[in-house]
Amino acid sequence: MAFRLSTFTLVRSLRAAAVRPQLRSLSTMVAARAKPDMFCMQCEQTDKGTGCTVVGVCGKTPEVAGMQDLLVENLKSLSFWADRARKAGVPENKEGNRFVLTSLFATMTNVNFDPARFANEMIPKAVSLTENYKKAYLDACASKGNTPDALPNQWVMRKNDPAWLTAEGEKFGVLNRRDELGEDISGMQE
Repeated sequence: MAFRLSTFTLVRSLRAAAVRPQLRSLSTMVAARAKPDMFCMQCEQTDKGTGCTVVGVCGKTPEVAGMQDLLVENLKSLSFWADRARKAGVPENKEGNRFVLTSLFATMTNVNFDPARFANEMIPKAVSLTENYKKAYLDACASKGNTPDALPNQWVMRKNDPAWLTAEGEKFGVLNRRDELGEDISGMQE
């Protein structure tokens, strides 16, 4: 009986072998309190089933992982304001709905890891749509004489620099949430 490897399995094994000497398990990092270059556990390919910490087995870079974390945080904000706007009677925005789905898909698959796409297109558009929903909600409340709900803190895009966006994204990553909220609460969020 001959042993056969699919092309996918072979490429995956080669990529993993190339980065495996540099990777440490999450428990080792926690014990040493080392800060990894990245932490990504979005797919079934994660190193040792715990997460990729130097570069993704799929090829994702720390830069892209950080920007994806930032994009997801902005999508949460966008969704908050879209929900408030709809409850205030603002008509549904199909462009916003489509954008959320497209953006979530971009963070969950290894379709396109182009950092420029996240920095120049997706994050700025998420910020713009969020501002549009927020304004629509506040306008709807004002026109009806309603007091708006308490406003949550919202991330502000101060510059469109990939390195800055990556650093900002790390603030919203899994490991930072775990450090801030503890293992139990951050685990339930995931």
